[in-house]
Amino acid sequence: MAAPICPHCNSASTKRKGHRKTKNGPRQMYVCVRCGKRFTPSPLPLYSYPPAAVLSAPVLHCLGYTLRHIQSRIKGRFGCRPSLTVISKWIKAFGKLSAMAKHRDEIQAFSSPSRLIVRRLFKHRQNYLFQIHRYKLSNVPAQYSAISNYLLSIHSGEIGIDPGAFSNRSSSLPVGIPHPHLSSADTYPSRLAETALKSARNNYERHSALQRFFIAADLSTVAVEVPVFLTPQETKTILKTDGGLLGHIDFLQVLKHRVTVLDYKPDAHKEKRAHEQLILYAIALSKRTGIHLREMTCAWFDENHYYSFPAAYGYSLLRQALAD
Repeated sequence: MAAPICPHCNSASTKRKGHRKTKNGPRQMYVCVRCGKRFTPSPLPLYSYPPAAVLSAPVLHCLGYTLRHIQSRIKGRFGCRPSLTVISKWIKAFGKLSAMAKHRDEIQAFSSPSRLIVRRLFKHRQNYLFQIHRYKLSNVPAQYSAISNYLLSIHSGEIGIDPGAFSNRSSSLPVGIPHPHLSSADTYPSRLAETALKSARNNYERHSALQRFFIAADLSTVAVEVPVFLTPQETKTILKTDGGLLGHIDFLQVLKHRVTVLDYKPDAHKEKRAHEQLILYAIALSKRTGIHLREMTCAWFDENHYYSFPAAYGYSLLRQALAD
């Protein structure tokens, strides 16, 4: 991991220099070669508690937990016990981006917090924690009820997925699709990601940190790590290749008139093949649900960028690539 930037002079020339004792355990300290000052890097420098503990408060609040329940869960997971007043301040400070906060009363009436999100772990070459937000799913527009049926069938096992039956992965299948014209904007997903990523202790935790935030706080994210697939016959017909195809959508979002297949990509502006992966996701989701590609958007993002294009446009590029 790269050395942190000095908070005093913004120099990148820093190195490790001992540890500092805190109430949450020892913390690595650094010294700046330029100005000579010591510091302890933190995504939330004004808070003495672990960032993951601080940012768990608004997430748990969106799920309907009371302040005392939040306090208890933070104590059990992080070993610290902030006061109810402190927790309330964390929720106020970091819950501003939560589009779900205003639905909290409805969520509490709908389900107990522990049953609001249902989960299933898939071991498809690596572990994927598939999650569905039951309240959001119950509010999916009627024209997208097929998505609800598909997600629940995946969770119940009614639709079984044997990873050994698919020889292609959507993330690694080279299709040669031309790069689409993209829409780019500073959007809500990027702003939410900027906050959520502060709770990740390392790069390996980025996806799980984002998914905790999005499934709890984002109004349109109904499910995360959604498995989608094309049968061997479908890949032969659509992609001119054998073996079937399996993939997992990072975030499946449903709005009133649009379904969005959304993936997180670190350094999103450098991505060269994200559009290919997303087009395949959209086609697979369309095949499994019957929802037309005209009603879908493909997008990828990081904390600074958001890029999107219509799925039907992406499919036309695929057909062009296969025809050439």
